[in-house]
Amino acid sequence: MPYFKLSVVTFFLFFVSLSYGQLGFCGGSTGDAIFTESFGNGTDYGPALSPGITTYSFISGAPQDSFYTLYHRTNLLQSWHNSPDHTPDATDGPNGKCLIVNANNNVSGSFYKRTVTGLCVNTTFEFSAWLLNVFNSSSGACGQGEIPINVKFEIWDDTQTTLLGSGDTGDIFGTTSPLWQQFALVFTTSNQTSVVLIMKNNGVGGCGNDLAIDDISFKSCGDLTTVSNPSYPNNNYTTCNSTASITLNATTNGASTYFYQWQSSLDNINWTNFIGENNSTFTSPTISATTYFRVKIAQDIANINSAFCSTVSNVFTLTMSNGLTPATSNGNVNSCNNEPIPAISVSTNAENIVNWFDQASGGNLLLANSSSYTPTNAGTYYAEVYNASSNCYGTSRTSVTLTISQSPTATFTGNLNYCSGQITDINLFSDVSGTTFNWTTISNNVDGAVDGTGNSIMQNLTTNGVSGSVTYVVTPSFNSCDGNPITIVVNVAPTPIPLIQDGQICVLGSGIFGIPPYILDTELNNSDYSFEWFFNGNPIANASNPTFSAKQIGEYGVIATDIISGCVSDLVTATVSEIPKVQSISVIQSQDFSDNTFITIDVVGGQPPFLYQINNLGFQTSNTFTNLSPGVYEIEVTDQRNCSNLKSIVTIINFPKYFTPNGDGYNDSWTVPNLDDKATIQIFDRYGKFIIELNAKNQSWDGSFNGQPLKADDYWFTIRYTQNGMYQEYKNHFSMKR
Repeated sequence: MPYFKLSVVTFFLFFVSLSYGQLGFCGGSTGDAIFTESFGNGTDYGPALSPGITTYSFISGAPQDSFYTLYHRTNLLQSWHNSPDHTPDATDGPNGKCLIVNANNNVSGSFYKRTVTGLCVNTTFEFSAWLLNVFNSSSGACGQGEIPINVKFEIWDDTQTTLLGSGDTGDIFGTTSPLWQQFALVFTTSNQTSVVLIMKNNGVGGCGNDLAIDDISFKSCGDLTTVSNPSYPNNNYTTCNSTASITLNATTNGASTYFYQWQSSLDNINWTNFIGENNSTFTSPTISATTYFRVKIAQDIANINSAFCSTVSNVFTLTMSNGLTPATSNGNVNSCNNEPIPAISVSTNAENIVNWFDQASGGNLLLANSSSYTPTNAGTYYAEVYNASSNCYGTSRTSVTLTISQSPTATFTGNLNYCSGQITDINLFSDVSGTTFNWTTISNNVDGAVDGTGNSIMQNLTTNGVSGSVTYVVTPSFNSCDGNPITIVVNVAPTPIPLIQDGQICVLGSGIFGIPPYILDTELNNSDYSFEWFFNGNPIANASNPTFSAKQIGEYGVIATDIISGCVSDLVTATVSEIPKVQSISVIQSQDFSDNTFITIDVVGGQPPFLYQINNLGFQTSNTFTNLSPGVYEIEVTDQRNCSNLKSIVTIINFPKYFTPNGDGYNDSWTVPNLDDKATIQIFDRYGKFIIELNAKNQSWDGSFNGQPLKADDYWFTIRYTQNGMYQEYKNHFSMKR
């Protein structure tokens, strides 16, 4: 039945020769093919085979079950291989065809049937053909139900009543790539002079059992005969003589009596008999052109010239050459004048010898029978091949040149001491023009050194705070010749790094303890470095120390120079600015007549931290004062640099809780200090009786009424006063103790 696959895949074609079952190949010599069938060539289908050759029906297209066609490719169904025929195009012409059959067990008869007449009795023959299972197993079209091809080879007598030989190929399953295989059947006639060759189908119909057939051949088969000359085991003798002759021996491995016919050919296709040359040994006549020799063999002298009844030996070739292929140079050689001179060499066939000369033709023989030669001087030398057995020389001599180059000597100029961050400037020279230089590096505490090539070494070398070095090993080279390396040691000193920082100072007149300068410190020392200071870009006279006292705001700069190495730092700058001044202070205080008195000072502007004091009692870092007695307090605020100073007056108003008018001079009167001039105080006894009024003129009470002392008791008072422009009134009581 027909079947299809989804894609067509093209594979390379492989050829193998296998045998299966009763099939087999001729084990000796075969004769010229009595007939061959390669099915022609072209890109069209067909033509149909002659009647009687096959029992299958021809179709001009893809064959289904029971049909065949002739075509130059096998991919006629989607699941079939895309393969050309078996015969190479060089033999069968472009687009050679093959017989393609979609086999079916319902078709009786044969794929192929051919009658051969004019055979010899009691003679062995070989019938062979190439087969291809066209099914591509990777298509998966048949699943597990693939039917393999299986072909039977049969040889019958001309009446097709007596079977002379048969054999089966066995099952041949589809492959993933095209695989042509050759099968053969060997048989022997008795009294038959005609036979019928048949290939039949052993397989069944269905998915599979589809094949291509090509290059069917029929040959006589005899015992193996070999033509040779012991001196030339490769069956080839080459000579450069103008004429030559050779003696050949024919050896047949069977025990029967054999008859021979020696033949020659000028093209290895058309053969001519040497009349009367029928022995196993043959000496050729003198020839002057390349000639091929072989021998035909038969067991009966009457069959010696019958293609049906004779076999042929291998071919022995006598080649008339105009000269041997020149030797192959193994390359020109370059040597250096500080090295031993090396050998130069060529290659040729093992049976040839090589002679060395100093000229392309003629000249002096320098060395004989050696494929290599060690000259004593530079120059071009010539190798000539020679074969003693053929007396052949090379058609030309092969030139090989030895060059001896001078090894260069390297020198250099340039500074060897650098500061970190500088670029090296080392120039390389040689006594040989065209020298190239390459170098390797070994670094010690230095970054930036890398291997390289060139005529100068220009690299930015840096070191981190310590001295270091780089060792450059420079090798000069010219024409692949290396001179002696030279060593260049470069020292790298660190560049000074002064570390001055930004700072602040008081501006003239803003401090209360003078104007302390800001110290710019390079963190370097006088013993190793010298210094140059700048203010706003201008040098500062006589400033050469590692520190500088800045008394003005502006930009300061410094350059440090290493006294030993001379390495100079970059200009490092710092800005000295004014310390911000305190703009104002504000005071928050406890309410008048409070039991928990305090003063808290807030600062506007300036640069904290700040220091605070009252009544010159010493500065503190806290801005709050507590447990204050009534009175007037001078508040002072400054910063830690004493660059700002502000003062303020604060009054704490309160009354004494008791007094003791006993004349001891201590606490003998009662008053409320620090009131304004308009303030009045009215004092009453516990019963509300008015006793006295205190004011700016009469500010205290001595505990009497109308000149008479009053008794110890609690007394009440009312204070009327103005604070911050606001009228205030306060009432409370106090005690008088006697």
